Amino acid sequence: MKLHKPVIMVLCMFAVLLTATAAVARLDDAIYRGRVKDFKAAIKSKDYSDAAHQAELVAEDDSTRAVEVLLSETLKSKNGQLFKAVAGVLAGMKNAGALMTMICVFKGSKWEEQIIVAQAFGLRDGEPSLNTLMDALKLKREEVLRVVLESLLKRRCPAMVEPLIKFLEEHEPSGGRLCGDARNILRRITGQRYGTAASYRAWWEKNGGKDFVKPKKIKSKERFTTASFFGVEVDSKRCVFIIDVSGSMRITDPLPPPDDGKEEGEGDSPETGKGLIDKDKDDDDDDEGYAPVDPSASRVRIERAKAELIKVVQSIKKDAKFTIIIFSGPGGGMKKGDDQQKRNEMARRPLSPGYNPTKNGTVQFWKKRLVAASDSNKKSAVEFVKDFQAFGATFTDDVLKEAFKIKEADTFYFLTDGMPDKRAYRRDGITTPSTEEILKLVADLNAIRHVRINTFGFIDRGRRAGMRRIPRGPSGSDFAEFLKKLAKENGGKFREIR
Repeated sequence: MKLHKPVIMVLCMFAVLLTATAAVARLDDAIYRGRVKDFKAAIKSKDYSDAAHQAELVAEDDSTRAVEVLLSETLKSKNGQLFKAVAGVLAGMKNAGALMTMICVFKGSKWEEQIIVAQAFGLRDGEPSLNTLMDALKLKREEVLRVVLESLLKRRCPAMVEPLIKFLEEHEPSGGRLCGDARNILRRITGQRYGTAASYRAWWEKNGGKDFVKPKKIKSKERFTTASFFGVEVDSKRCVFIIDVSGSMRITDPLPPPDDGKEEGEGDSPETGKGLIDKDKDDDDDDEGYAPVDPSASRVRIERAKAELIKVVQSIKKDAKFTIIIFSGPGGGMKKGDDQQKRNEMARRPLSPGYNPTKNGTVQFWKKRLVAASDSNKKSAVEFVKDFQAFGATFTDDVLKEAFKIKEADTFYFLTDGMPDKRAYRRDGITTPSTEEILKLVADLNAIRHVRINTFGFIDRGRRAGMRRIPRGPSGSDFAEFLKKLAKENGGKFREIR
């Protein structure tokens, strides 16, 4: 991958000069070979906790050879837990030769290795790794750029404003998630929220400089409209909306107190008067919060989800691609007019451990691939949304597995109102995965792709029509914590829907 600036090439040439001194291995050869053998054995046995420990021992060699073996063997594992662990290990290596070996990864063509090193550089200090990240903005592989931007966000500083503006200028014609990520970093550095690179450049040329200090208050008044889903901006052009349609989605939630349900920094959208994050708010801590509340709308969860989904579908720009997935349990995904008794019979049928979630009603696609947001496709999607009804259990792991099969997608919007629940099928040998198991599953599926997952949850207990008592449910705090972790570990935001 050829870069426009020779920064990385110069650093790599410098690395050659360091070989005789700084890159000297620290461990005895026999000890090192033994540790590498143990590291490989742990990966082969799929004991990734032990593999992470063995990686730390290999890294004590603090050398070029250690970097190379850690990268190559970790990629073979395809394990998200190990990816993160090795990134942390690489971040802690001090030897100049080891650092230069990591820098030179960005000159090569092994983009999977670039992802791990970019993660590591997000955790390091020092100018060499920071300069490498900024120069890596010129790379073309989108999966790498996603991680580079994530790491720059962690290390944000005024020095990266100019490279980010140039990046935004280059990518604005195509738009999408990468542009949104770049604008987010610029906003957090400058305290200004603009919609275009030109606006950021004009402001920076006037206000930037070596003595720049981020303003305490935002003074810019430029606004730009975009679609939103329960208060989270939809800046992706390749997104999947994943909606829980289990039976509990028939619950009706009470209105929250007047001051609740609308987080500071969330304002009105031009389409509905609800749901668009206020572009004048410097919401550095907006990774968690409340979705906007419309007191005049239905309080039935499924109806609220459908109304919001229809709104966002109608707002998506025509150059974007999207699809919708609904999930519940066997027999779920009811449509208007379906026979309730037949659905109950389907739900009671035995479920074999090797069941296909797309054939028994557990997971249903509007489209199994991303499609253009044309007028005809939007109309079809709206009809699909209007038609589905709430019924069945909550097979969370199934829908996430199916969603990751959509290779084009870069962002998920995942809405649910309950913990994973397969208890009704214990008699068939089906077990409910723990939330930790689901988080590990997603970490593995997302180790390379870095799909952003925004999560939305109905946390409070509510009432079902005709019921006097509030139904029992999972601990609200445990459920919220699961959705927060799912979002945080996958670069997304969590919104509690009240």
